[in-house]
Amino acid sequence: MTRIQERHSFARKTLLPALACALIAALALAGPARAGDNLKQGRAALERHDIGTALALLQRAVVEEPGNLDAHSAFALALVQGHRSAEAKGEIEACSKINAESEVIPYLEGRLAESQEDWDGAIAKYRAAIARRSKYADASYSLGMALRHQGKSQDGLAELNRGLDFARENDVPRFLSGIGLALMDMDSLSAAADSATRAVALDPDNVLTHVALGQIYLKRGVYSLAKMSLDRAVQLDTLDPVVYFQLGKANYYSQQYSDALQSFKTAAALDTLYADPQYWIGHLYVLAGVADREKYSLAAPFLRTYTRLRPGDSKGWLDLGEALYRSPASTEDEFKESAAALDKSSAINGNESKAYLLMVKVSAYKLKDFDKAFAAYNRMQAAGAKLSADDILLVASLYTYKSMFPQADSVIAEAIKADTTAPDGWFKMAESKFFQREYAAAIPFLQKRIDVDSTGERSKIGVAPFLPYYMLGQAYNQIQKYDSSTVFVKMALAHADSATTKPVDLAKMHLELGTAYAKGDSLSRELAKGEFASVIEADSTSQQAVSAMYNMGYTDFAAKKYRESAEMLERAQGTIERNSPPLKPRLDVLLLLASSYVGTKDYDRAREVAKKGLALDPTNNILSKIAAPPAPVKSKPAGTGTAPGGASAPGAAPSGDASSAKGKVVGKNPPASTVPPVTTTAPKKK
Repeated sequence: MTRIQERHSFARKTLLPALACALIAALALAGPARAGDNLKQGRAALERHDIGTALALLQRAVVEEPGNLDAHSAFALALVQGHRSAEAKGEIEACSKINAESEVIPYLEGRLAESQEDWDGAIAKYRAAIARRSKYADASYSLGMALRHQGKSQDGLAELNRGLDFARENDVPRFLSGIGLALMDMDSLSAAADSATRAVALDPDNVLTHVALGQIYLKRGVYSLAKMSLDRAVQLDTLDPVVYFQLGKANYYSQQYSDALQSFKTAAALDTLYADPQYWIGHLYVLAGVADREKYSLAAPFLRTYTRLRPGDSKGWLDLGEALYRSPASTEDEFKESAAALDKSSAINGNESKAYLLMVKVSAYKLKDFDKAFAAYNRMQAAGAKLSADDILLVASLYTYKSMFPQADSVIAEAIKADTTAPDGWFKMAESKFFQREYAAAIPFLQKRIDVDSTGERSKIGVAPFLPYYMLGQAYNQIQKYDSSTVFVKMALAHADSATTKPVDLAKMHLELGTAYAKGDSLSRELAKGEFASVIEADSTSQQAVSAMYNMGYTDFAAKKYRESAEMLERAQGTIERNSPPLKPRLDVLLLLASSYVGTKDYDRAREVAKKGLALDPTNNILSKIAAPPAPVKSKPAGTGTAPGGASAPGAAPSGDASSAKGKVVGKNPPASTVPPVTTTAPKKK
């Protein structure tokens, strides 16, 4: 055998088996190493709040090492932070199967209870964990912070100081931060800042220490330093929703509201089940609603989420009730939701006078439930709430709406006496007189209201600028001073901003003006047509539009323009029927439409419409005549004037007064003159 062959033989017999054994050993070690890496990397991802990555890595670690308690406990903690409570509970049970006596099990149960806002339950579990191992740093820290949350800051401080005594070096900054926050709760702000500052100095790259120091600066009112600390925390961890939430508060108290809103929205996006930013987003929109009422609509979804996540907090229900009450887009159902939210707020916090006051407003103004409004007012008084001058006028409105006029007038008179230059008292007194139908008595109060505030800019109870003028026009109309009525309705329209005035209010004013013009000469009647057209343009689907169409149709009917009259009245009837929900049927529209069809000699359609009218008023004599079937044609001797085919000549009618026929057949072709408002007497047969 050659030397080379000997070397190859040695390699095959000696080196290759040795290398194979080494490879097998390496592969055997590789599995646990990968499992250990997944656990280590998963914990790191959890610390930097990358929950998705942490869950994937830790689930892999659990699969690779099903008997590893550390892997299961880390995975359970990640599930808790990811708000996957049912899965977290299952993983905790898996930990218990591995080691039922482990202190980590009650600790994890405490974290799960805390995530579900069960703070008392969490405290009990943390104490159970410490009972199993007294020097358990994670449980000690969590217990101290939970006691803080429950308002037991002294007990929390004691536990955090106890934990600091045995904390490992890398845990010291965390305990110092917690101690600083407990001292902050107890208003020992200088000592709190010292403790948190020491924590930052010991671990300047620890997010938790910067957040704690930022919170303490917020409590001290040093907002610029709070922002600096929290900005640094964001630089260290861009995925922690708590950091962005605290930064949002710093921006809010620094009056940087746009930045605050963005920070809160980032926190909410990072954790959609994190309750606090949901409230603050909604709260900011409620505050902004004073200047832009559309913001109230934006607030409602966030506040609904907050009250679902934290139903025991009265302020969430209060803001939700206010947002729904003040939103210009709210429906009747949302006003009911507003009332329910305010009920819950006052049930949780019986001393919250704002909730009662809003309840009075939404019940009285939106739901017209004055009994409920009075009940809220009585509860507000029982809570010892002090009423402002504007609130006193609200109470006067309640008395007015309940027809308790002496009480209303007495309250309003006191408000006027307290400040004769305030416009709202004068308006409320006029409103009371309107409710009492004392229109002449209302006029001087409305004139005084205009004298002290002609533009409506000083009203504190939301009286539209046009309304005093419009009410004056109505008052003069009621006392039959039509010229004065027209003047003030014109002034009301001049003070009505088309961008902010409701279409229905614009329609009402144009209708009032058109009705006044219609009572004048031919020139005025032409002006009336323009006003009626403006009603339809402002709000084409309302009862006001139907009234305008009726008036326009009546004008054409009176001028014997029956086809034009029928077209306009068809439009009016179509508006009633096609509206969703349908408007209330109107007998006057059906009567005039049937009469117009008679004028156009469209008797079939006239009868069809008349039958609809009789469904509303079966005793209407005119509609009964129109709806009656045509009389049967009798044969006549030759030469007596019959039309070809034996039918009566068109336009023929029986002699006598058709208005006294009482249901008898008026004729196959009753003439238009048988229907009011022209005449109800049929011409005599020639």
